[in-house]
Amino acid sequence: MDKGFYSSDQISAEAKLKKYEEAIKKLSQGDPLQKTLKHMMIPWKLEASLWMKNPECLKKSLQITINMVHRNEQINIAAVCAGHQIIMCDNEMVNLNNQDYYLLVPMQGIETPFGVYERNGFGKDFQTIVENKWGKKLDKFPCKYVAQVYRRPLLANNVLQFWEELEQKGLFDFWDPKGGPVKWCRDHPNPHLPILRVFEIDRDLRSVIDYRKVPGFPPFLTGIGIRAKATPVLTDEEFEQQCNSLLDIFKKPKYKLQY
Repeated sequence: MDKGFYSSDQISAEAKLKKYEEAIKKLSQGDPLQKTLKHMMIPWKLEASLWMKNPECLKKSLQITINMVHRNEQINIAAVCAGHQIIMCDNEMVNLNNQDYYLLVPMQGIETPFGVYERNGFGKDFQTIVENKWGKKLDKFPCKYVAQVYRRPLLANNVLQFWEELEQKGLFDFWDPKGGPVKWCRDHPNPHLPILRVFEIDRDLRSVIDYRKVPGFPPFLTGIGIRAKATPVLTDEEFEQQCNSLLDIFKKPKYKLQY
């Protein structure tokens, strides 16, 4: 890499990212420290993404039109934007059309219309990381990530066991199963679990997002038909690997997930 092209801040961020990656490789599979380091890397991945993109992702860049905003818990938004997870608990992301892109924005605070869902130990630690990086309301978070809904399975049976398995496998690892996703499933009839393909766009849209002051109402774009260049956060291979790990669980007869 030509160091003269980058600022000292960029070089510092890249060095820290590589340091964390090297540390992770030295840890054994399943070690709790491995998960902690992965979580610590998420802000660095987002910060470094513009100038460390995988060439395979760059080959898949495309021009898109954005008409919708989607809001979710802060730690979920940060995790999916960095490619750490590809699912969220959400009944509002309904469009399976490949031309539909949701601009991902974090909630301004951790309160939801249904109260506060419980984070596990990793989730509490990651909440602190997120707040230290972008503020408690995530007012500094870059609103430059969009998502397509790849699949939208509906969860039916053995809800607690399902979420415990996802937590154990590291596929949804910030939430206490009983106080988080299981409670969410009770709060929402017909709970859907959208699988998301996430892209980074070439502009930050914070200036065109209007956060309504009425509790429970989602934010919206002050303009429509916003054009942007979008690049996948994960390569096709990385996305398929995560997706297949999820589908292996989703397809188990005891859960009876419907698509």
